[in-house]
Amino acid sequence: MREHNGVPLRIVYQTSTNAIRQATQEMIRGWWREIGVATEIVHHNASVFFGGDPVDDKEASLRRFFADVQMYASGSGIDPQETLSGYLCKHIPARENNWALANVARSCDPEYDALFERLERTQAGPEREALVKQLSDLYVQGYYQIPLVNRGTVSAHADTLQGVRINGWDSDMWNIADWRR
Repeated sequence: MREHNGVPLRIVYQTSTNAIRQATQEMIRGWWREIGVATEIVHHNASVFFGGDPVDDKEASLRRFFADVQMYASGSGIDPQETLSGYLCKHIPARENNWALANVARSCDPEYDALFERLERTQAGPEREALVKQLSDLYVQGYYQIPLVNRGTVSAHADTLQGVRINGWDSDMWNIADWRR
């Protein structure tokens, strides 16, 4: 096991109880073991892990993030601005906001916040797309979030239904107002 100044390198890795998540935790723990990192795996009841505050087991809450690493799925809508806004310094969950905000990694990067302000003022098009990519890169390359799996989805509709446009960013019904027969 690796150590620094006599302190062994140990990681607490938490998620909600789910067979796929537990299998993923075991796989990652194996990889970390190969490089000398001891990993304690913890899993919590999903209703507590993803639930709101107050909680009885404060260590089991995704938003309080008292582990070293945690695993959860996140998504976004048709425009990634809403998801990206959750990573702003002002959206860090804390006691004062009842642990209700989205920045569970507690990332705070003034460069990210300034770039996001530009995104808010930028219309759809190549410049906006470039800003979204820059924001995503800042967040991921800062190791606040490590993308692991992109969940596939399956969707279908009747051949007689027109105007349906499926996309990977939102609900299947995001443009229901355009559907017709």
